[in-house]
Amino acid sequence: MKSISLRSKMVIGGISMVLVPLVIVGAVTFIKSSQTLEEISKARSAQIAQGLAGMIQINLSRELKIVSALAEDRQIVESVSRGKYSLIDRKLRDLFLKIGTEYEGLAVLDKDGNVRSEGVDKKRIGINLIERDYFQAAKKGKTYIGTPVFSKASGQPIIGVCAPVRSNNGKFIGAALAVVKIDFLINQMTYNKVGKTGYPFMIDARGIVIAHPDKEYVLKIDMHDEEGLEAITKKMLRQETGSEEYIFRGKKKLAGFAPVEMTGWSVGVTQDMDEIMTLAYVNLNFIFIISCTFLGITILAVFFFSRTISSPIQKTLTTLNQAIEQAMEAIVIIGLDHKVQFVNPAMATIVGQSIPALIGSEPLLNNTKQVEAEEIWKTLEQGKIWTGCLTDNKQDGVSFFMDVNITPVRGETGKISCFLAIGRDITRELKMETQMRQGQKLESIGTLAGGIAHDFNNILSAVFGYTELAISSLGDRAKSLHYLKEIITAAERARDLVSQIMTFSRQKDQEKQPLMPQIIIKEVLKLIRASLPATIEIQQTIVSDELVLGDPTQIHQVIMNLCTNAGYAMRDNGGVLNVRLDDIDIDDDFAVLHPGIKPGRHIRLTVSDSGCGIPPEVMDRIFDPFFTSKPPGEGTGLGLSVVHGIVKSLDGSISVYSEEGKGTTFTIFIPVIRIKTPLTTEQMPKDIPVGKGMILLVDDEEVIVDVGKALLDNLGYKVQGFTQPLLALNAFRQVPNDFDAVITDYTMPQMTGYELAKKLREIRSDIPIILCSGYIDQAMEEKAQEANVNEFIRKPITRQDIAFTLRRILAKSNAIQ
Repeated sequence: MKSISLRSKMVIGGISMVLVPLVIVGAVTFIKSSQTLEEISKARSAQIAQGLAGMIQINLSRELKIVSALAEDRQIVESVSRGKYSLIDRKLRDLFLKIGTEYEGLAVLDKDGNVRSEGVDKKRIGINLIERDYFQAAKKGKTYIGTPVFSKASGQPIIGVCAPVRSNNGKFIGAALAVVKIDFLINQMTYNKVGKTGYPFMIDARGIVIAHPDKEYVLKIDMHDEEGLEAITKKMLRQETGSEEYIFRGKKKLAGFAPVEMTGWSVGVTQDMDEIMTLAYVNLNFIFIISCTFLGITILAVFFFSRTISSPIQKTLTTLNQAIEQAMEAIVIIGLDHKVQFVNPAMATIVGQSIPALIGSEPLLNNTKQVEAEEIWKTLEQGKIWTGCLTDNKQDGVSFFMDVNITPVRGETGKISCFLAIGRDITRELKMETQMRQGQKLESIGTLAGGIAHDFNNILSAVFGYTELAISSLGDRAKSLHYLKEIITAAERARDLVSQIMTFSRQKDQEKQPLMPQIIIKEVLKLIRASLPATIEIQQTIVSDELVLGDPTQIHQVIMNLCTNAGYAMRDNGGVLNVRLDDIDIDDDFAVLHPGIKPGRHIRLTVSDSGCGIPPEVMDRIFDPFFTSKPPGEGTGLGLSVVHGIVKSLDGSISVYSEEGKGTTFTIFIPVIRIKTPLTTEQMPKDIPVGKGMILLVDDEEVIVDVGKALLDNLGYKVQGFTQPLLALNAFRQVPNDFDAVITDYTMPQMTGYELAKKLREIRSDIPIILCSGYIDQAMEEKAQEANVNEFIRKPITRQDIAFTLRRILAKSNAIQ
């Protein structure tokens, strides 16, 4: 037997490979086109129905206004009150001639429902309409569109629109009635024919057909009685807008429908399914011809050009695949179902998971700006690009950060087919930035060292001086009390100064929280005053009390950097440092001129100096890291770079204006937030509460134990004090129920306050515990939470602090009866 040649095998193989997909594509295309046509028909029918419903509602609203105007007409009211109905006929006739011929009647009824005046057909006078629902509604004071019925005068389908006529004292004396022919609805139905077999129709709230191109159906067909109409009838009577397939007297149909809300009626637009699918069958023939043509061309292409075509394509695909596999950037393809379809090795390395584990999973969307995943998907599905910084922990607990762009990918039809995410690992960069920011803080602390020492010496001078004065004035109680209060004031200044230094030098940024910039600005200006020469005057205008969302440490750093830079610019000749904080409402035009800022309420911080100014040639570089115009040893070039980064992280904007020899002005805009401000110290109760109970006091400093015992004794408490935590633990272990609360220092030899608290809880789980420290950071707070510490007090401790804290925790534990 003669063997088949290689070329023949290729042709047969090519035909098989093309034929099967063509059949599948043809079938799928036919099905899809059928579905598309059906969806288009549903949407179109529903839209036409909505348009008709709206038009009918407008017409009926007009009728309601006409009858309401008639019912309120003074001449008609007076004529009905006096029973002079003949005076109304001409008015009704003139109105009928003006507004058209869609009325069968335009009448006024007496209080018993009798037609007493008629402007269209005098034969209607004398007809009694008391049983009509629209008249009964008018008697109750309502303007009403009645249920469609057959006219008593003509026997034709009509709609009654009725409004009550009231006397001057509000009594019902009759009604104004417009009898509208249903023919006008039928005419509107006829004008809106859909295709050859389509037409509109309308049913009332009972399910009765009230408008139809075939008048034989009007008020004679109840849709409840027709087989196959159950589903569409229920939806139309529920006043839904939509579409539905159904079978009416053997014909498969599709109808869109919409409610006429003011009446409870519903408009439908229907069409035969056979007509709808005509185009799909035409498409099927077209697909068949195209498929055969394509099959023939493909066979020739396979026969002649297989090697020529496949070789470069394969090479291109191989190169592309290698590039993706070896890229340093993470590449992820996400499907419309929000599941990962593809990841490259770089992505697996960054997140610390295997590629198979990532395929089919939901993509990482945890981000530093805490934008919800739903918001991100909403942005992407609108065809917009989302940019942000994603963060999470690897399986070993190490955090990572990735700068990512997620782009919607559109197919040939313009519809989104998938999403492409490209990311870059910036974990190391962020660590370096944090270190850079901390280094810049230390540089600023060094700059302020002289001023800080000056402030502390002033405070110590006050403490020494007033202490000596108090000792020498012990015989004069008033003078001694005055001097002691001055010592307390100086101590509070020292505590505030330490707090400011600790806030500024904090190693780790805090989470963003609502804060009032005016408070921080005033603190910074107090701190920086002593470090500036006396030739520099500080002017401050703080008029904003708005809140922003930020880290107090970072706000502190921004103001400190700008003020120290301003002071440096005026170091030789002196000048004025002007700090202003006010509010501004930013509009769209302003936002366009300042990229990165959004319209809305903002605070505006302005820091200006009258120094040497910035040369124009370096203006564009002042925010670059490590750029400085200062001599070697006088600056790192990190200050303004850090300021710029912090402002951007707060969704704000920073700009600079400078003239050489005249000075420089920095302007910062930060969006405000709208929340209630917390209770301030000034709003706290002034009366210091006393109490009772036994307190266990532990601190390794004997003087602190002595002072603490004296304060607590003064407040009414009994105290056992210890300078060794192990002795305190043994004392508690012997009689745990004798103690009502524990106050312990955090940093002690032998055992920390955290460890002591844990051991005390093991002995008695409900004992209230207060932890004291001169420095409280996030790690300390987390440890304290593990040990179930009730409260923190920051040293130095005042009588007020300890009194209110004890009262609060003892009240919670029901120790105070």
